[in-house]
Amino acid sequence: MRIIFGVSDSLGVARNVLTDRLERLVEAGVLERVEYQQRPPRFKYRLTAVGLELCTPVVGLTHWGDRHRSGPDGLPRLTRHRECGGQLHAELVCEQCGETVAGTELELPPGPGLRTDPLAAG
Repeated sequence: MRIIFGVSDSLGVARNVLTDRLERLVEAGVLERVEYQQRPPRFKYRLTAVGLELCTPVVGLTHWGDRHRSGPDGLPRLTRHRECGGQLHAELVCEQCGETVAGTELELPPGPGLRTDPLAAG
């Protein structure tokens, strides 16, 4: 895993708020806390396999924002394939036929894990 987050004072977030948010992400399995210095103890946060799976929806949201909110200067951030430098794009692809699916072609039927009784234990 090559994506690493370091804590920075330039985030504009109080340290206690940042610590709480990072801890929640660790508890959810999105990040792992890795000690990189013992005296004084210092930590970095690395994406787990679960966190890396978030790349697809985050890139999708980024591209949506780029299409609808970018200014006249162009895109604020590029998403490129590290190996060849090509631009990346997020899209819905049918696993059965391989076709790209538009939002108007999407359906959300109930799945086997859907609880119909919100008070039922699960």
